Amino acid sequence: MNFKEFTFDNILFVNFTSIEKTEKHLQILSLRNDERIRKFMFSDKIISLEEHLEFIERLRNDDKRLYWAAYDGELLVGSINLIDIDYQNIRAKLGIYTNPDLKGYGSKLINALKWLCFEQLNFNCLRLEVLANNMEAIKFYEKHYFSYEGRLRSFIFREGNYIDVLVYSILKEEYEKSKS
Repeated sequence: MNFKEFTFDNILFVNFTSIEKTEKHLQILSLRNDERIRKFMFSDKIISLEEHLEFIERLRNDDKRLYWAAYDGELLVGSINLIDIDYQNIRAKLGIYTNPDLKGYGSKLINALKWLCFEQLNFNCLRLEVLANNMEAIKFYEKHYFSYEGRLRSFIFREGNYIDVLVYSILKEEYEKSKS
């Protein structure tokens, strides 16, 4: 499996570390910094281009984190990532966001992540953590066969308040059943 670039469901996924053009990184950064996305991230601070490029450099030597930009033609539709990759216990945690101005790409991106984990990497478990106040994302994950595992109480501190984080996962056997 080439982790630099792959296609799934007519979407091209390009590893962040393979992207050389600054304007492409500015697109990714603009999407990540969009208030509609940022408010549901664990860190809601605006990221500078310098910070983003430093992050990319750290990714080059990190086999426990993989990030891809998702393109439909030339259009950036979102981003997916795998973090906390555990090759011994064959599991990872996912991250995903879609361009909030576009519709219909979330399912393609989550299905790409599941395909990547279960059919390419042969992982047993794919986990995610979501802010408890992100009801749209919670419904989305449940629709895509992720099961609720638990709650991390008062996990994120934002604007003077604590926010719980919910943990969801899907196992390979559940993914296989969901395909039929």
